[in-house]
Amino acid sequence: MAVHRVPTRSTECDVETLAARVRELGVTVGGAESLTAGQVSARLVAGAEASRWFRGALVCYSTEVKRGLLHVPDCPVVSEACVSAMAEGVRSLIGCDLSYATTGVGGPSPVDGCPAGTVWIAVSGLGPTTARHFQFRGEPQDVVEQATAAAIDLLRGRLKAAAAATARSTSTERSMRLYYLSADAAPR
Repeated sequence: MAVHRVPTRSTECDVETLAARVRELGVTVGGAESLTAGQVSARLVAGAEASRWFRGALVCYSTEVKRGLLHVPDCPVVSEACVSAMAEGVRSLIGCDLSYATTGVGGPSPVDGCPAGTVWIAVSGLGPTTARHFQFRGEPQDVVEQATAAAIDLLRGRLKAAAAATARSTSTERSMRLYYLSADAAPR
């Protein structure tokens, strides 16, 4: 298993890039956090005009809350199935276009056989729900910081892909209109 290390530098620039992309696309964002306990949402609401695009986030630390509110199936809470269900559940619950979810083991002790530093992060919306597994190193706060940065990075990646798809779609539509306009103007 590869150990991933996400830079712990300030994510302020990343959040501003994300905020600009969200406003450009006209979408809303929300989340469900377990391991990060609201750290991702705290960073996101620092973004420009967050009150227009950030719908909210739930801190779902207990298994019962994850299952009750977000309809997480009976599975290990530090797993792809859990984090994917969290992201889909919160997207439905708060009515946002794009959601994220985090779960994992900050440490120092393992949980359910998963070593400290095991993290799952998912994004849902503007494409299929996808989850990524990370194995971070460090003290519990280091793991949370790295997971927070990784979640913001995954959101930025999904928004970048959505913007590119929108641009391709717009370019194709524009080309088709020009083709039909030129076909109508062509001598017969």
